[in-house]
Amino acid sequence: MLFDFGNVVIDIDTHRTLRAWAEYSPHTAAEMASLFVADEVYERHERGEIKETEFYAHMRNTLSLETSDDAIIAGWNRLLVEPFDETVQVISKIN
Repeated sequence: MLFDFGNVVIDIDTHRTLRAWAEYSPHTAAEMASLFVADEVYERHERGEIKETEFYAHMRNTLSLETSDDAIIAGWNRLLVEPFDETVQVISKIN
């Protein structure tokens, strides 16, 4: 069984990620919000068709990030807020 994780099982907040990355970019988090789009590279990353390092390089280029892969990962993980209790309860009942 497959689940759409983001905003289905767990609440996500892209602004948390952009605020974390803002310290590594000349752009503000608000400016990065208009630059951060679900383009082809993003979609390929979501489907597992490209390596993480290719995605990180794309984020560096798109958002003018001057930082390590680890800092990009840490910022990316800020997306995750908390699970939706109702969804978790439904999933726990599936055999």
